[in-house]
Amino acid sequence: MPSKTVIFLLFLTVLICHASYSQIRVKGRVFVKEDNEFLPGVIIQEWNVGNRDTTDIEGYFDFLLKKDSAVVLFHALGLKSEHVIVTKDTTLNVYLGWYDWYSKRLSVGTSYDLANNVFGFSLGNGFDEFPLYHFEDFDDRLLIKLTGNTDFNQDYGYGVKLGWTYLFRFFQVASIETRKFHYVENDFEFTEANLNLTFDPSKNGFPGLLVVMTGFQRLAGESNYGLGLGWQDANYRHGFHYGLMIGYWGDYFTYNVFLQGFLVRDHLAFKIDYERIDTYNMASIGLSYLFLRNAFKKKPMEFPYMR
Repeated sequence: MPSKTVIFLLFLTVLICHASYSQIRVKGRVFVKEDNEFLPGVIIQEWNVGNRDTTDIEGYFDFLLKKDSAVVLFHALGLKSEHVIVTKDTTLNVYLGWYDWYSKRLSVGTSYDLANNVFGFSLGNGFDEFPLYHFEDFDDRLLIKLTGNTDFNQDYGYGVKLGWTYLFRFFQVASIETRKFHYVENDFEFTEANLNLTFDPSKNGFPGLLVVMTGFQRLAGESNYGLGLGWQDANYRHGFHYGLMIGYWGDYFTYNVFLQGFLVRDHLAFKIDYERIDTYNMASIGLSYLFLRNAFKKKPMEFPYMR
């Protein structure tokens, strides 16, 4: 009779072998839809998991999943992305088509701040809505947003925000912002100028995006410099974007939590936002409508640049 130690080692060996060979495998080849040419360097990514690979020089891929069921994305700059849902070993050909048009957006929005009883208005080219899009679906690299707030009496506020998408390799958005609020009724006098950097650490397995903010604030006549750290994530399938941020400004903390999404894809969006600055609160709900203009590109890129 074999000893208990031998039986245990045999059982452990079988278990390890099973775990080693139970990963789901997706393999195949990626082509350009229009001319059937194979595509090297296409990014293959397991959704919401830090697991990615690229096709080889002849467009072939052999990809092991970390989950038993997953959405696998195929994307390359200048080409329409595709995805497949995989639950078992799969062999397939993937065809990516050229983007033959670009889009320009005009976003017009309105909001209401329940904590201060003021109305808000905004105008831009999709600054808030940008995170709801896959990067190849949003062509603008310069983002602009203008805001205004009023109770149609003494209280008012305004702001300007400028952003640049993919300015550096690891940054999704770099933006600068200035805001001012003069709310007499709640004795809230506030001015701010800040720099925000949003970067994507998903290659290291981190879920979502990290946001670092630094800048200057003037609250109730006192000036402060500070730093903020935030987290954001998006669900592209359902069209939601959410996040939070905490900042420290020497004498006080700031907090921000938000949720936004599309009510009508590509056109009507909502945003729920709560912000606390020291002891002052702002809680707003808003809607924005995007006017979309599509135009044909003069010609497609001869070869996609793979980021």
